[in-house]
Amino acid sequence: MNPDDLLEETPEHLLLLSCKGPDRCEREFRATSCRQFPFFPYISSDFRFIGLAHDWEFESKCWLLSHLEQVTPDYRQEFIKTFDLIFSYWMDDFDSYAALSEEVREHYLDNHKRIPLLHRNGSDYLISPKNETLKKINLKELKKHRPYA
Repeated sequence: MNPDDLLEETPEHLLLLSCKGPDRCEREFRATSCRQFPFFPYISSDFRFIGLAHDWEFESKCWLLSHLEQVTPDYRQEFIKTFDLIFSYWMDDFDSYAALSEEVREHYLDNHKRIPLLHRNGSDYLISPKNETLKKINLKELKKHRPYA
């Protein structure tokens, strides 16, 4: 994900991309949704983009979600830089991720769990879905998801 590539296009130009599947992936032309997977920009309840979170539905399907410590600082910063730029152009995208973040908070609250967050400040946290307090963590200590446990 290189946010500088977005600067070459103005918001008036829309370029639609479709996935041809993993066996015919054209990596240099991947859509943002493919480049960000399995993460999404976490928007706090007071509408701040504070870092990278993930949808719980991918925990049993994506090895990386059991090995969050493998996410590089460069990837994290590129992700944040890219979405800061996207949100500066398209507030509808921000609103969509705010709604997804709310859905994730509700799910984790119902399941009495905290949300893992790769914060934009470079640290890692668990967020309380009830009041969004942050608890600093070491990602290596998180419980692995099945079948990766």
